[in-house]
Amino acid sequence: MKLLSPSWGSGVGFGPSGLMVCALLLSLIVNRPVSADILHLKSGGKIEGELLNPDQEPREFYEIKTEQGQLTLAASVVQEFVAQSEAQKRYKTFLPRMPDTIDGKWQMAQWCKENGLDDKWEYHLEEILALEPDHVEARRALGYVQHRGKWIIREQWMRQQGFVYHRGSWRLAQEVAMLEAQDEASSQVVEWRKQLRMWRLWIRRGGDRAQEAVKSISGIEDPTATEPLLELLDSESDVRIRVAVIVALTKIPSPQVTMALAELAFEDQSVKIRDQAAIALERRDHDVAVGFLIRKLKSDDNGEINRAAAVLTRLKHPAAIGPLIDALATTHKFVEQPGGGPGRMNAAFGSGAPGGFGFGAPQAKTVIQELNNEQVLAALMATVGGEVNFRFDKERWRLWHSNDKIPLDTNLRRD
Repeated sequence: MKLLSPSWGSGVGFGPSGLMVCALLLSLIVNRPVSADILHLKSGGKIEGELLNPDQEPREFYEIKTEQGQLTLAASVVQEFVAQSEAQKRYKTFLPRMPDTIDGKWQMAQWCKENGLDDKWEYHLEEILALEPDHVEARRALGYVQHRGKWIIREQWMRQQGFVYHRGSWRLAQEVAMLEAQDEASSQVVEWRKQLRMWRLWIRRGGDRAQEAVKSISGIEDPTATEPLLELLDSESDVRIRVAVIVALTKIPSPQVTMALAELAFEDQSVKIRDQAAIALERRDHDVAVGFLIRKLKSDDNGEINRAAAVLTRLKHPAAIGPLIDALATTHKFVEQPGGGPGRMNAAFGSGAPGGFGFGAPQAKTVIQELNNEQVLAALMATVGGEVNFRFDKERWRLWHSNDKIPLDTNLRRD
């Protein structure tokens, strides 16, 4: 136990009562009081004293030392035995001898705090405030703060303002609800990962359970399964599992899912997966996917242009008409390696020794070539509904498009 010092609470010094408190506390350290364990009897009474046989097991009787003497009680007459801590025993002996002053109550409160008697600590602080309502140290110890000249308990005030104490800080109730929803979603994500791992194992093992697992994955509609499904799609090579995942993702409305499907439809190595992803895009709001594919129409890679157009053929989005017209024919650079590649060894028959060989170093050359993109034309025709077909004539397409599909027999000349 720590000894009291003048540093305990500003403004509370050691007057005569303070010195008296110290003397009492020191006497408690030297002279241990008689224990004050409590036996609550079935008859309704209680007995206080020191239990002399605390280690008896099983309990047959209680041997108690009281101020009046020693007695023995059968266990059958005792309702409850409450063993008091050393601090509680000291407190009970010390309390009647404490001076009934603010200084005495403050020192008593500090002793209770030091010895883990929080309920008694609070009790003595409240007694101080009854005598001196503006006692700063007692107010602050009990959680009061000053607000507009009045003492208020911060916790009560915060709750009145609609705040909730959550995760170590005060937050609005709406924020707490959002955090709890996130926690719940995170928990569900973990559960979905476990479930998908199990179904994946069933599919790999084959049999009746494999069909059940494929059906279960395809039937998922819970948005909290989005992340685990995308993870499985990225890590899995089995086409059956990947198709089942795509079917599930089709039912989850999320821009994140739409982009994942767009990327699959554009660049997956499996034709079946690309087709399944494109079908999935058709059945959902796919504006974000169209934006992604339009950007790919500007690629330097002719193959990427046509793959993007292949997906746009299914989506038939009006916003793609202009970019498709621009991509009907695109210019690309190709590096042509003469003779099959650089550094090719050639026989050299010159003025040197007969049968000698030399190493030629033919230079690669860059070829610029304009290519007509058949898949782009197919996407354009599908999007405009086959009303017109100017083939790869960009200018005629642009003229038609800019004039809002003016009929072909309209005279576009002006006098």
